[in-house]
Amino acid sequence: MHPRPLRSVPLLVLVALAVLSAAGPLRAAVTARIAEDAPAASVPVAAWAEPLASGGWRLYSRDDQGRRELTQHWTPPAAGQTITGLALRIQAGSSAPLDDSRLRISITTTPASSSGAPAGLAPGPLPDVLFSDDAVLPPNTGLQVYRKGRWLVLGFAEPLALPAGRPVALHLAFAAPKPGPQDIIFSIAPLTTRDTVTASGFAQEGGEWKWWRDKGVSGALVLRLLTDAPATSAAAAPAADASAPLPAETTASTGRWLRIDPRDPAAFPTLAAAAATARPGDTLWIAPGSGPYREELYIAKSGTPDAPVTVEGNGNEITGFDPVIFSPQRSATVTTDYPFVLRHRGVRLPEEASTGRFVAPSASSAITWDPATKTLTLGPEADPEGWEISTRYFVVRIQGVSHHRYRNLVASGARNDGFNLHGRGSGLLFENITGCHNLDEGFSAHDDILSEIREGRFFGNDNGMYNIQRSHTRVRDLLIWNNLGIGLCQREATLEGENIRIWGNGMVQLATEKSGVIRARNLVVHRNPYAARPWRTYMESAKSTAAPATLGGEIGRQPDALPGPGLVENPDPAPWQTAPAATP
Repeated sequence: MHPRPLRSVPLLVLVALAVLSAAGPLRAAVTARIAEDAPAASVPVAAWAEPLASGGWRLYSRDDQGRRELTQHWTPPAAGQTITGLALRIQAGSSAPLDDSRLRISITTTPASSSGAPAGLAPGPLPDVLFSDDAVLPPNTGLQVYRKGRWLVLGFAEPLALPAGRPVALHLAFAAPKPGPQDIIFSIAPLTTRDTVTASGFAQEGGEWKWWRDKGVSGALVLRLLTDAPATSAAAAPAADASAPLPAETTASTGRWLRIDPRDPAAFPTLAAAAATARPGDTLWIAPGSGPYREELYIAKSGTPDAPVTVEGNGNEITGFDPVIFSPQRSATVTTDYPFVLRHRGVRLPEEASTGRFVAPSASSAITWDPATKTLTLGPEADPEGWEISTRYFVVRIQGVSHHRYRNLVASGARNDGFNLHGRGSGLLFENITGCHNLDEGFSAHDDILSEIREGRFFGNDNGMYNIQRSHTRVRDLLIWNNLGIGLCQREATLEGENIRIWGNGMVQLATEKSGVIRARNLVVHRNPYAARPWRTYMESAKSTAAPATLGGEIGRQPDALPGPGLVENPDPAPWQTAPAATP
């Protein structure tokens, strides 16, 4: 029986439009070239004061200095605006050869549903992704190509219609790290008026931006929007094959119902078979009671905003566990590598931190692991039935796709994360999900992922929920408990939500790393009950020698100074956050 979800409280957090993540490639490749002058068929996005460029802002990705990404906001005219590319003025020579470097370009806007909100801010829904793709940059031969006064011209394969009167934001980043440096210094110029986050200009912190702010003016990229014909014509996408017979009991106008049930000869026998045929609008309907499914769920195709791909799990378990069969001598040879997750009759057996032995009620009912012979041996009173061991790396895998919905699912036994999200994706919705007994996280979003969870439970994993990089996650009704290491952590990433309860995790209940952000309403975090690490961990927290704590050190709050017996924080109705909201 799961604890009752916390009482719902309206979420009033405003999300700055600078939260920019990219969906899977929405259009064909972007062309990139260096030009001596700005293209004639182009318009500026801001009213710059003279001189045209009085400074520069460096976009970079370097092994020794990390990375910086740039964001520029503007509002298209009321009549709308159609563009075919961008041109950015270069301020200084680049010190990087830029061989095989890729620039990631993302353009987002506030959702249409937020039209009544302050301009430039999204009160709830995630930003709509209008465009996202990578451009292969021209090489900086002899470090002489990216010179001051030249322009980097990015041409789109298809015209892009910007919404009339709705704020948009351009996000620039190097798409992938490389052994050597990658940097471009783009021109910035003061605007004619003081800037805010809702108008043109930077939404970045750092030395240069603070200089502009302290001067009482705001810098904007010297950026022009191309209005001529597209650089190339986009290749038409092949039409989906609708001729193959499908086990479908009903067909909706927006998609098909793909039944999965190995007991029914008329249905798909496996998740993989159904996933291979899925297209926008389809629902993969997993028959109630037909699991567990001992295979990976991976759908390679994206849905669309109007026709998402839906997985209706009906409470089934998708698992990386396989049964362990013991011999009459009460031993079993293990073919998977250590570390692994061991489960008996649905309950995970963690390893004690002090001894490395699997936890058992008594010595006679214990199970022991011999790494030399790769065998598990049962004690004389241990039950030989109902044992499982983790063997699959992925369970529910989302890679570079958008507009998927996953409902009423349990993901367990992965040698990685139960719900593993990578690449660029948006419109990813999870409803009533459980991630448990995984070697890494119950749920983990990476890279440029925009996702939402409506009711989630994460327990018995190495960490409950651990999101990284530029991912942005919204949550509602979240329960995280009894994970071996960390309950909830955001590393660089952002999480916003309401009705979150965290307790009983082995090392840290709530943490951020590298300035990750958590903003929540009705957040309840119980004090850590452990004085010493109770269980062995294997992933992010494995090398930590710190004593168990309630809050990660980066959050910087002292539990003793916060109200509530046994609680770190119960901010109802006031919102709680690990970092201040963005300000201009």
